[in-house]
Amino acid sequence: MAGLDEGFQSCVDGFTDAGLTSVPALLREKIEPHESFSAYIYSKLPDSRYWAPEIRRELIAQRSMPLIFELAQLANIEMSNELARRVAANEWTDDEAKAFANEKAGKLICALFGTLRSN
Repeated sequence: MAGLDEGFQSCVDGFTDAGLTSVPALLREKIEPHESFSAYIYSKLPDSRYWAPEIRRELIAQRSMPLIFELAQLANIEMSNELARRVAANEWTDDEAKAFANEKAGKLICALFGTLRSN
């Protein structure tokens, strides 16, 4: 699954750079104790090392999508809650929060999907 770890890091870095550190903290908490995002995903999949490569690729793509989508949903909820807290605390304006959600957050969260190809 190419790009999972890079995508995870891109997502984490983007939210950290924006000052929304609760999203990376949530994601890291969810994948612990695994050493990487791809290791977390692989740990949730059935052992397929002896499968035909074409079947293995399909298995990985189909079974990993729901796992990644679950994390993407959690990240989106946490981001939304954090933006609401920041607006309520007058740290961000409503327009700034909406702009971040509409222009940057989706790309950061979608980076979690990597390229979904087998290594």
